[in-house]
Amino acid sequence: MNMVIQGYFDLEGILFNPRTSKKWKARLLMEQSHAVKCPSISYHLAGTKKIQQELTNPNVLERFLENKDDIAKLQKRFAGLWILDESDTAKDAIERPKLYVMKPQQE
Repeated sequence: MNMVIQGYFDLEGILFNPRTSKKWKARLLMEQSHAVKCPSISYHLAGTKKIQQELTNPNVLERFLENKDDIAKLQKRFAGLWILDESDTAKDAIERPKLYVMKPQQE
């Protein structure tokens, strides 16, 4: 008898405390199983703001893509992502709020 199991898991809280999170242990167990994952861990992580921010850094896309035209096309579509811990960014956002969109990190 064959059985199909589909697992859905939310990453909420995992990224902030991955070593002790019970959710991370559950996610790891699910990833190691033969269950159909929805979404996959790679797809789920790609949607986080931190990963998106890292992809905007110089020479990061080159690790994944070889075609310079494709890299340039992707980079044109990127929106700026900044950490407000950096004092210059926070100061500029306060002085010129119409240039920024603030979104919470909820992943």
